[in-house]
Amino acid sequence: MEAVFKKVIQNGEDITNQFKEEFYESIILEEQEYTVEHPFRVSTQELTD
Repeated sequence: MEAVFKKVIQNGEDITNQFKEEFYESIILEEQEYTVEHPFRVSTQELTD
């Protein structure tokens, strides 16, 4: 998953890690029923298509 993210710069500050955390949290919240078996089902599907 690390390869997906390039550096995220906002107002001259590197907020990449903050961006990643929010991204992962949003996936888990949206796909809560799949959290145990497939926590990153949505993002991995987008990457492999």
